[in-house]
Amino acid sequence: MLARLSFNFEPKKLGSSLAVFAKTVNDLTKLKAAKLLYFADKMHLLQYGRPITGDKYYCLDYGPVPTVSLNIMSDMISPFTVTLKGKRLEHPMRSTVEEYVTVGNKSARHPRIIARKDSEIDSLTSAEQKVLTYISQKYGQLSSSRLIELTHKERPWLKSNERRPEGSSVEIPWEYFFDESSPDTTPILSHVAELAENRAFLKTLHEDL
Repeated sequence: MLARLSFNFEPKKLGSSLAVFAKTVNDLTKLKAAKLLYFADKMHLLQYGRPITGDKYYCLDYGPVPTVSLNIMSDMISPFTVTLKGKRLEHPMRSTVEEYVTVGNKSARHPRIIARKDSEIDSLTSAEQKVLTYISQKYGQLSSSRLIELTHKERPWLKSNERRPEGSSVEIPWEYFFDESSPDTTPILSHVAELAENRAFLKTLHEDL
């Protein structure tokens, strides 16, 4: 049996991804961004063996949700009220993401995410940029409700939703993003798992230097 696929979340890639979306999508709300990230991560995973952000997706009523990304965007809009010794604690990765994007009118019903004028996307590979641009052009002009409708037809959400108690959430395994009915799925998953292990090993070596 293959080991569960696992990837590391990268806040710089989240910030860069949001900046790419925000430069072409005028109504980039938190909900819309979550759906665009899902399609982008899925497309890059299937084409290149890994997602862009590395976030974990959960199955909820409104479709698949990138949990860490959603928490960071929520904190950017309405800072969490958690305090420690009288000091408010913001999400530890929020400042990294805010190097690339900011939030417009936070008092609006659905605040917009806006790219900073000097935001750079140097943390993205050319392949990632192409995927993000493609997803932005294909889905960026659709309404949030339409995007929710589309993600409710996606296999990862449908398969996860079968084991989700009503009103709760369950994690979507990365394996669900692949078509299990295809005879090529097992060797593809083996290759993707090997790539993920190699990246984790190289990261460990880099951290030990």
